[in-house]
Amino acid sequence: MDMGNNSMSIKPSVPNDGIISHVYGALLSKDFSNLEQVLHHNWAVLVPQAFNKEIVAEERQALQSQLIYNIELFLSQSSTPKEVFAKLKAGNAPDLFCGRAFRNGEPTYSCRDCAYDPTCVLCMQCFEKSAHKSHKYRINTSSGGGYCDCGDVDAWKAFPACSEHGKAAATDNQNPESRLPEGMVQRAEVLFQCILRYSYQVLSSALDADLPDSLVEKNVLATDSYCTMLLNDEIHTYEQVISRLIKAVGVTNKEAVDFATTVDREGRAPVFTGPKATCQKLSQEIQKKFNLNDSKILEAAVMHHSFVSHQDFAQLLLKWLEEIIDYSDGLRKIFCRVAMVPDEDVSDISLLEKILLADTSFWKAVRLQFHQLFMTGVFKDVESKTQFAILLTKHYIDLYRDFVRDDHYRTVSATAVTVQAKVLIEKHRLIEVILKTLLKESERWKNDKGILDFQSRRDSEAYAIFKRAQFVIHDLKYALGCTLNNPQWTPDLQSSFINGFTTFLELLTQIQGMDAAKRFTTHHIEYEMEWETAFTLQLKLTDIITLFIQHCRTSPEVLVSAYTAILRYMPKYTIYTNEITIAGHSANCCVFDVGGPEKCVSIHLPLHRLLAGLNHHLPPDVNYTSPQFAPMNCQLQLFNLLEEPLRIQVMLAQIYSEMWKRNGYSIQSQMYYYMYVKCRPEMYDRDIQLIQSVAAVMEPDSFLIHVIHKYTLTSIFQNSDSQFTTLSVKQTTEIVREMLQLLIIILGERYVEGVGKVTPQQIVQREIIHLLAISRSSHSDLDKNMPEDVNSETQLENYVREVADFTRDSTGKGMYTLMDECRALFNPCFYHYSKADQSKAEDSQKMFRKNSGLDGALPIPFTPQWTERYSSVSRLFTCDVMLHVIHTLLSNMVAKRSRIRSESHLEKVLHLITLALHEDKHEFAAGNKSLPFTNAAQRYKGSSLYSSERLGSRELSILDLLNECQNSEHVTHAPLKDLLGYVLKYFSEVASMGHECGGSIVTKKRSTENLDSAAQAAIDKQKALRAKKAAKSRSKIIEKMMKAQQKFMDGAADLFQTCNVESEGAKETTPMDCSDSLAEESKTPVALGPNKSAARPHLENYVCILCQDASTIDDDTTVVYSAFVQRSTVLSRNSSHRNTQEDTPTDVSVLLVPSELSHGVFTTTCGHAMHASCFKIYHDSVVARERRRAQRALFQYLNPAFDFDKGEFFCPLCESIANCVLPVLPCAGRKDSSQSPPVCAVNLSNWLKILTQLAQPDSAMSSLEDNCPIPDLAKVAADTVYTNLMELYDFLSSSANQ
Repeated sequence: MDMGNNSMSIKPSVPNDGIISHVYGALLSKDFSNLEQVLHHNWAVLVPQAFNKEIVAEERQALQSQLIYNIELFLSQSSTPKEVFAKLKAGNAPDLFCGRAFRNGEPTYSCRDCAYDPTCVLCMQCFEKSAHKSHKYRINTSSGGGYCDCGDVDAWKAFPACSEHGKAAATDNQNPESRLPEGMVQRAEVLFQCILRYSYQVLSSALDADLPDSLVEKNVLATDSYCTMLLNDEIHTYEQVISRLIKAVGVTNKEAVDFATTVDREGRAPVFTGPKATCQKLSQEIQKKFNLNDSKILEAAVMHHSFVSHQDFAQLLLKWLEEIIDYSDGLRKIFCRVAMVPDEDVSDISLLEKILLADTSFWKAVRLQFHQLFMTGVFKDVESKTQFAILLTKHYIDLYRDFVRDDHYRTVSATAVTVQAKVLIEKHRLIEVILKTLLKESERWKNDKGILDFQSRRDSEAYAIFKRAQFVIHDLKYALGCTLNNPQWTPDLQSSFINGFTTFLELLTQIQGMDAAKRFTTHHIEYEMEWETAFTLQLKLTDIITLFIQHCRTSPEVLVSAYTAILRYMPKYTIYTNEITIAGHSANCCVFDVGGPEKCVSIHLPLHRLLAGLNHHLPPDVNYTSPQFAPMNCQLQLFNLLEEPLRIQVMLAQIYSEMWKRNGYSIQSQMYYYMYVKCRPEMYDRDIQLIQSVAAVMEPDSFLIHVIHKYTLTSIFQNSDSQFTTLSVKQTTEIVREMLQLLIIILGERYVEGVGKVTPQQIVQREIIHLLAISRSSHSDLDKNMPEDVNSETQLENYVREVADFTRDSTGKGMYTLMDECRALFNPCFYHYSKADQSKAEDSQKMFRKNSGLDGALPIPFTPQWTERYSSVSRLFTCDVMLHVIHTLLSNMVAKRSRIRSESHLEKVLHLITLALHEDKHEFAAGNKSLPFTNAAQRYKGSSLYSSERLGSRELSILDLLNECQNSEHVTHAPLKDLLGYVLKYFSEVASMGHECGGSIVTKKRSTENLDSAAQAAIDKQKALRAKKAAKSRSKIIEKMMKAQQKFMDGAADLFQTCNVESEGAKETTPMDCSDSLAEESKTPVALGPNKSAARPHLENYVCILCQDASTIDDDTTVVYSAFVQRSTVLSRNSSHRNTQEDTPTDVSVLLVPSELSHGVFTTTCGHAMHASCFKIYHDSVVARERRRAQRALFQYLNPAFDFDKGEFFCPLCESIANCVLPVLPCAGRKDSSQSPPVCAVNLSNWLKILTQLAQPDSAMSSLEDNCPIPDLAKVAADTVYTNLMELYDFLSSSANQ
């Protein structure tokens, strides 16, 4: 900013005031020991006048310029200070840093190729002059508070400075203070100290504090001139502030809007000036609560005019100081030294530290001015910037303690000021300091087990504090990102990092096991559990975990130390085990039923997942069981490592099988975010990697027994169906399918760095392929569904063109389409697919293959090789338990009787066999010619006891069973048959490889050379068999239809004969009896009349929305609908009754409605069914909850959605209002359907006679009640409306015959 154009520096022509003349002499004196006293005396007199709104604006501006001119006169010792400052700027050395402070809304530029993290940005001027202009860059809008990083070598991988600031690198090391005029250094030190001390003292004072004696002018203080100052907060809305100002102060709407805008921008605004008593009254009016439950009032303070004037002047001085130090790097150096030197009155506390610690006591405009002053002065000097970072770390905990209890945004907080943190981590343990700040705020949320618990405590104010405390995670990410740029592991850095890492483990220990859920089996959950907080915290910690792993992998010593620390913090459970035996192998398995009503499962396992991330980068000869980890009881840890992530996979399978429906939507939402692309990398993916790592070191048969036992499928794979699980067939079928899917994922998912021999490019391309396999997609949609790194980069644009074609549709929208040659890499069991995405992708692939003339087989593509650490996972393919599982499921498909049989099982088994054949090809290429799985599949014939129950006396191998499946009547899905043919052909291909090398291939029925022809013959035979079965089925259906027709005709003939006899015996044909003609002509059921048809009871299943159980209505089960009953006069013909509020008259007939329809009942229902017992539990909980409210009157004042006192409640599902329930009644027929209905004829005259009799209340009702008692009709739960109508009709008929 050019001060020459600023009116504050205009020199008055002649100082008329005697005090000003006296000040001139003191300021131009060589002795400035009493400078502060002189300035304070001058400011005490002139400041209240210079900022008095009652004075003319021109005069106020002149006085303010005079105040600024006085200090410029002292600093320059010249009557023309502008010329002196211009010379200083001309002789100034080029700046090494830009350091431009960004204003709100100003554009910033970040180079995606060269920036170490997204916070490293350039201003527009530096960006235009830099090499980053030709790179990939991102444009953002600043929210204020940041600064340009041009020239900072710690922020950029390359090209750290633009062409202008790059010149400063070649400058000499001359002290910039030596270029200042004689005596200016001493004057600047004294003046800067006076200004900073005065500004801090005035601006940080309490609202009701008094000015220091040196700034008090008795004449000014004696005036009764006060103002009501409205203060800003981030809680109340614009509308609330405007309405309150209009009501309390009496301003117009435009004035209120201006005040509200000023308060939001500056942080405060004077809304009224006048006597103290009036200002206090207005302040009290403003601070009244908007509602009784408001947590914070709209703050307003009463301040003396002189106090406000000095605060305004202090802001003016800070602005001048920011401008003046920008003239010279020498003045900037002096400012930094003065600000950081310990003050005289308090030891070890500098003025800069005082300002930082008082940050929350300033209003918004002052905070921003101080921050910009630091950026302009401190951050452009390397030494000062480092010293500032040290001071910030020293008071970090105190700064955040004040910040979390403040309500202003972080952009206007001192905690938002960022500095490069390498030296802070190494010398001042920054990581540990940051994490201890968060741990301190989390103490109040820990339960008795030391785990964070947000369920039992619903304190909104405390939650807001903890939410603000989580901003430290952003600082931690920034600090770790700075160190990762160029880590040089000195002993100090290594020690500091491990200490910080250990503190991080303490935080993860509090999250481990958070929000554990147990399965509800008897009733529906009453309240949805709170789960968002845990996932929000997990989402914020995702990048932190990744950065810690990236740090550890750069040093073997640090990696082992971190790995040891995690093992020390891993939870050690008391595990009770049972010995389980399957296929002749035994293992001790943990006794823990995931779906048990008393067992709790948590999906938050950050310690396990961090361990899985580090495990990839250990040396190949080091794992959990290495001797160096023996002191941490690693054998027990190995048992625990598999248990926890495996529980989550089992719970996921149970959710898919609808076993957790009574837990509400919260558990389903957690599982959705567990596999969500933003959380998935450090949650679901890490769990799979941990299971894979355990499978690599654990004995394979024991591993599979643990998996089978955890899925509660032990009985299925032990002996026979006689020992079956407690689950339903549908649930068991789904869980078996999910277990097979997990085995496919464990054995097939190798596109992870450290697990399979893949490159980062292959990993990204595979994600793109499977996203485009679902459907065509735009660039933005693809980028949104791609996993991101710590810098929010997906690398999509680098690799998408290699696997997809870009085209534009008719509207001009660009879309990516998967290349045809890349469709062969599609994996139908891709573990990042949801159920819906998997179905869409398979349909898309099948459609493509159909259009291309190919079959419907979708096999798993060829997999990459394992890394050395994970190569032993392949032992699972050939272990006895795996062969037994495959043999059992294939036997189910060909057996005549089996309770567990599904084509989905066969599909998963075929995928497992495909993976095994892939592995045989890998082994063959590596020199192992034995083809272990291919030979085992032809030799293994299953457990003799188990096989005999399904296959009889036949002993079939896995290969034999595959051939039998082709002829099985239970395999009907065409794509599955194609996949089966593909597997047999692939098996033949792999087997022939071993045969060519002289390997022995054992077959019983046919040799491998004849597998192709045999497969084709089996397919033809199966087609013929299906055609024969279809013809037989059609003949049975036709025969059944013919029998039904004959039976109907025989019955209709008897009906015709009966109707004719009754017609002849009738005395008179009446208009009311139309049932005869209907029966004769259409044979349809008759609802009314003497020839009414017998009712056919219809049993309908009703699913309770509370317990999710389906049931029919019987004597033991009652189903109800929630309903809302209210009075209605909509159909009233008498307008005088429509607006009356009187009760319904008591003389209204129960059976007959008045002709004028003056009173009626309107009933609505949402139609959601509930068991009466479930509803009673729900309604009792609502009643208890409403009665527990301590402030019922408060909620009534807020106009709640329903009135509890009137018996109103919400439907548990759709939340529609209700005040009663309607019973769902069964269909009622005649009590004795074998008896013929009585024959009666009611003509029109008899009908009118009956109605006339009913119109007489005394006689008609008494006669009616004799034949049809009113109390019986009132029992709605006992009789249906249909029954009532029948009884009424019987009465009318009997009356007519009398």
